[in-house]
Amino acid sequence: TWDRTEQELFARTLRTTTDRLGLALEQARMAPFDWDLARGLVSGPERFAEIMGLEQVHGPWLIEDALANLDAEDRARMRGLGYEALRDGADDRAPRRLSLRMHHPDGSQRHAEIHYRRYMEGDGSLGQVLGAVTDTTESQRELAERHALEQRLARSTEQVPGSVFQLRLDTQGRYSLPYASPGLYEIYGLFPAELRMQADRMLQIVHPLDRALVRNTIESSGDHLSLWREEFRVTRPAGAVRWLLGA
Repeated sequence: TWDRTEQELFARTLRTTTDRLGLALEQARMAPFDWDLARGLVSGPERFAEIMGLEQVHGPWLIEDALANLDAEDRARMRGLGYEALRDGADDRAPRRLSLRMHHPDGSQRHAEIHYRRYMEGDGSLGQVLGAVTDTTESQRELAERHALEQRLARSTEQVPGSVFQLRLDTQGRYSLPYASPGLYEIYGLFPAELRMQADRMLQIVHPLDRALVRNTIESSGDHLSLWREEFRVTRPAGAVRWLLGA
């Protein structure tokens, strides 16, 4: 039996934990939800309603109402999630993730991502899906814009002699190549995909007598945010030596 002091301490600890969890979800722009599989009801805060485009800002909602604004294909996937859980009747708490597309009543098209786990009890007659939903519309838009920009850049650089590339140096001294035009292969004998995460191979084929010069001038350009321009030699995989102008 707890005395009053222990009860108050437990209540304060529980409130603090709940507040911290709420703050973490708010900072991550996530909204928690609870889907009661047996009753077909979904509960969540006002933020959940905002992301899902629901006019009623406080739940619970019938599952069909909660999913009403989803793209037809994604709505079917969400229904299937519930059917699968009830059919299997097994407690499976493995974390899962789904990307969703929505058409809000105001006419806007939105994207969201849910992270969830299934909790089943006994014979499977009682069960729920607990998770959190995040609005990913802005990140999806930025990704689409970046892809479109890369496509335009690729079409432009195909007409440029030589190769256009972006070389990145991280804090550990490792080089990567986020972007390179197809002409890179003609010059270095290396495919851009080979260098995307690890571009040191590109520097390794620089002629040994020029390698330190190239590395030092690149790093100096990064340190001083100045333009880089250098002439140097590379030794192609087949052994041929070529003079290059990098800028």
